[in-house]
Amino acid sequence: MTSEVHPLDVPQADGRPFYAHVCMAVIQGDLTKVQSLLEPLSSDVLEALLESNGWADNMTLLLMACAGNHLDIVRYLVGKGAYVNDNGWVGGAAELPDDVPGVYPVHLAASVPCADGKRGSLPMMKYLLEEAKAYPWVLTSRKSSIFHYACIAGNLDLVRYLYEESPLGKSIPIEGIESKMHDDPDLSEEQKKQAMRGFVLIFGDAVGGTGLAWAVSCGHAAVVKYLLEQGGGAAYQTTPVMEGKTLLEIGREKLREDPNNDDKKRIVRLLEKAEELVQKKKNENAANSAIEKKKEGRN
Repeated sequence: MTSEVHPLDVPQADGRPFYAHVCMAVIQGDLTKVQSLLEPLSSDVLEALLESNGWADNMTLLLMACAGNHLDIVRYLVGKGAYVNDNGWVGGAAELPDDVPGVYPVHLAASVPCADGKRGSLPMMKYLLEEAKAYPWVLTSRKSSIFHYACIAGNLDLVRYLYEESPLGKSIPIEGIESKMHDDPDLSEEQKKQAMRGFVLIFGDAVGGTGLAWAVSCGHAAVVKYLLEQGGGAAYQTTPVMEGKTLLEIGREKLREDPNNDDKKRIVRLLEKAEELVQKKKNENAANSAIEKKKEGRN
């Protein structure tokens, strides 16, 4: 008695299973081919196909489409029921800390190579977060957020969108803190917004890296400048932030590795200026504290 072959595994004319043909069409960005393969499927086979991640680095079809920057196919698959908060393993992704397990569609949107030479697709990110309602605070197993990925990619437009406009800066992924902040009568609505966005800047991954720390490490001067302007003291820390190193130490280390890189020179200048401002503020606070103590002594 022969066991029944699952529809996804049925060999086609070239000997490859049906599922492999679908994967290849998605990877090649052929929406017409993808539609022709998926439309005749029954609902249960379609569901199994969309959930399957047994091919191409354990990626679902949606992850494959995101990795290829095929927004039209992403839209089609989501419309067919693909789950936007599903993750998979993507090995050897360029310009990422290491082989990163557990990335989500939004992580790929934040780092995918684009036709204009940039990394990270703003249109895909906007679609996933605003229309497909992907959860903005999904993390890889190394606690990397989509903001970390955008800063690693060095895409200033994407970093700006995530910080200023996206749902990422309008929520905090720690139970109780967000509701407590919303209920605080001493905070104005603007202060609440600033506090929520500020969390994006200070959130560190498994090695302690904030978005700013990764932008420094990867040599993205425009992103470093923007984050310093937005975060002030919240974004710049004189204490160790990544693997026991301060931001300025990271910047100087990267410049020593590539002394003729203008972006890295600019980053060190920006960090040195930030360090001066932080130290100046500390001195002012210390002086004000001393004055207050003297006043209290007289009273």
